[in-house]
Amino acid sequence: AGTDGDHALPPVLAPNGAPVFRIERGGEVTFHGPGQLVVYPLVDLRRPPFKKDLHWYLRAVEEVVLQMLKSYGIEGTRDEENTGIWVGDSKIAAVGVSCSRWITTHGFAINVSSDLSYFDTSLIIPCGIEGKGVTSIAQEMKKIHGENSGMDEISPPIVPPS
Repeated sequence: AGTDGDHALPPVLAPNGAPVFRIERGGEVTFHGPGQLVVYPLVDLRRPPFKKDLHWYLRAVEEVVLQMLKSYGIEGTRDEENTGIWVGDSKIAAVGVSCSRWITTHGFAINVSSDLSYFDTSLIIPCGIEGKGVTSIAQEMKKIHGENSGMDEISPPIVPPS
């Protein structure tokens, strides 16, 4: 949340009742909520097999998401102009990386079974990209396979058991 000196500012409520917090980071609007798998890896890019190259790292993160979607029969793609992973003209996963001293922060958020009404363009322009939609794994699974999948079925390919 934003701060006023030493005090956290309370959230503003969007017209749909969702709390909105102002933070100091790039981008327009970031949504993290129920039904998303949010992964923010902390990686030292100075250590093999990694590279001190943020563009390489961004593409590697996108590839992880593409391969996970493929394992569910969903054909994700990259967009030449915008980061993230897309199914047609709809974004299914937001990807954003940052680092300090070659240690990464931020990562990706996959819409698994998100309530897509939070992405209502009368409230926000998702990722600041106009004219594109937002989708979820559950929505795509229903279109392709006639079934829904939730978080329990999606997270194992991304996050190995500890």
